[in-house]
Amino acid sequence: MKTQREALHPGKERGSADRPIRSLKFLSVDLAQPSSGRCRATVELDRPSGEPCVGVAEGAGATDLERFRTVAQATASAILLAVGGENTLTLEGVTVVEALGKRTVFVSVRASYAGQNSVLLGFCLIEGEASRAAALAVLNATNRFLSVG
Repeated sequence: MKTQREALHPGKERGSADRPIRSLKFLSVDLAQPSSGRCRATVELDRPSGEPCVGVAEGAGATDLERFRTVAQATASAILLAVGGENTLTLEGVTVVEALGKRTVFVSVRASYAGQNSVLLGFCLIEGEASRAAALAVLNATNRFLSVG
């Protein structure tokens, strides 16, 4: 019996433990503050072909939450470059909460892909580099809907 993914994406290879091979992988995030109160985020994702997808966003950067929002927007831009076409990803919100004693980034993304529209939620624990968690939260939100991660 075929899984839903196999039915939607015939011929896709499977990873170890029968998991799909990720088509986009997080490579890096660079967050710079060229001027007071502003920041610029550059997020690089990798496709299986080795071709990078780079998203860039500029925004307010006076607070952690503003910087997370800018990183999340850069990540959405990189994902759109990877999937191409007439698709859209709109970042609706970013928040940081403490849940079960762990700081966590949550994102809400409105996506339009292959004629389907959905509001997607993603999250990532903040461990180590906080801006990395913001990028991974966007990938977490979009991975199944877009079949990219």
